[in-house]
Amino acid sequence: MFLSARKLTCVDSFCPILDNMGEGNEVKATRKADLCEKMKGNIEGSSCPLTSTQDIDHELDLDLLCWGSGELGRSECGRSEGIAPEEAHRREFTQTRLGTVKLLACGSSHSIVVTVDNKIFAWGNGTSGQLGDGQREVKDHPVEVKLPQEVKVKGSDMDVDNIVGVACGSRHSFIWTQTGQAYSFGNNFYAQLGYDFQRADFKEHQLAPHLFQSLPSSLKISQVACGERHTLFALEDGSVAACGHNDYGQIGSGSNESVVIPRFVECVGRVSKVTCGANHNLVLTGEGKLFQWGCGRACGNAKKNILSPEEVPLPPSSPVREISGGCWHSMLLTATIKSSRGSGVLYSETSEPFKPLV
Repeated sequence: MFLSARKLTCVDSFCPILDNMGEGNEVKATRKADLCEKMKGNIEGSSCPLTSTQDIDHELDLDLLCWGSGELGRSECGRSEGIAPEEAHRREFTQTRLGTVKLLACGSSHSIVVTVDNKIFAWGNGTSGQLGDGQREVKDHPVEVKLPQEVKVKGSDMDVDNIVGVACGSRHSFIWTQTGQAYSFGNNFYAQLGYDFQRADFKEHQLAPHLFQSLPSSLKISQVACGERHTLFALEDGSVAACGHNDYGQIGSGSNESVVIPRFVECVGRVSKVTCGANHNLVLTGEGKLFQWGCGRACGNAKKNILSPEEVPLPPSSPVREISGGCWHSMLLTATIKSSRGSGVLYSETSEPFKPLV
């Protein structure tokens, strides 16, 4: 039982959950073994740091934990064999060394973290450029990633705009800043980076961060979510756009037509949170409504794919505060009005509608 779950994230076949176990909002070093023990048996064949990318307060005493498969450099410690949970602590990410991590994200075989001083580090499979270090190689130790000069804020004393988000797809990555700019890199074969195939400077593999300019400059990006081969954008005005692979209807356009530049998704209202599974999407509106579309099997519909957003009936007990999509499943975490500790109810959806996990 998770006493006080506050974050969740779904990867291909497992769902790490950040559980502060009733001890305020901190993961204490003395409880790491307890936390790792809870996750044993759910992580074979994958690697993922323990939290997801948003809402991590860097003032808290949070440590970076990473375990699972070491293939393609995923474990970040130079070992190809699997990493056990009790070995999960990544000690290089401290204030005195590479820096304290405030944001992180995992792709299918690569990971990216951002430190509190806005340094970016990546490791794992880089054969499609998804590490953003200018090369197409596997890196089994963190390499620093540099954003282009456009990220500097004009008229500001800051050298670098504050990075507020990072997202990883199967082989592509996005980073976005407080000013609403986004940078993408990695595989672009399905236009998941938002570049038009007809552009002269189109690249199938973008090896370094590239300023995303495929939406009107007046629309600031507030959140990005990456699927296996598609990308979802939440904009400051509450609208949503999507680009990339569309075989399952994950663009939400009502068809499987290819989309080479981002297209706005209709009929979802003003969106507050977005997340992608491998081939499906979940969005939560400011009114607390949940919409989903894409691969039917991952959306509780085993008979057909969902080509346009459809509203998901929600549990009546309390509002949803977190959503996450995996390869063939989805999860949501509700708030609660019954506990002063802030614990919630966890729901899971696969080929059947959302059901509580007890």
